[in-house]
Amino acid sequence: MDPDLSKGLNSLQKYNMDYLPTKTAIPLDGRKISPLYGPYIRLLTKDSEGVSKRVNSDGQMIISIRAAKVEKKSLPIVMYKESRLTTKQNRNKQQTYTLNEINQPQVTVNKGRNTFKLSFQTPKIVSILFITSIISWVTILVYFTYEKIKFSK
Repeated sequence: MDPDLSKGLNSLQKYNMDYLPTKTAIPLDGRKISPLYGPYIRLLTKDSEGVSKRVNSDGQMIISIRAAKVEKKSLPIVMYKESRLTTKQNRNKQQTYTLNEINQPQVTVNKGRNTFKLSFQTPKIVSILFITSIISWVTILVYFTYEKIKFSK
């Protein structure tokens, strides 16, 4: 028995997503297939194709691509509505890209190492709901404290 148990997990790499954020059917061989099922493996970029990914402590994903020439490449990620893709060199500059059928960004890469940052911008409604929830809990605690003091007199 091989003591390196990671070999089994490495051989079972999954290159397809469980869910694709697209509302339209994907054309394949002259027919349309469902975005949740079907053979969309031809669209996916595998990490082993000169691409590496890691996640920073602040939750941003750093994607590095090595390219031999200037060309258009698909990143091995899926973009959602609140996703933000920037170049590492220009932190405030939004990266210009197009999306393929399964919402993978297709970017122009330069010769050498190209680095991109993927982040997620929380919608404002989430912050509003969070603040509303805190205010509600504080109000309930103050009310029950007041009632307890009033009842004990």
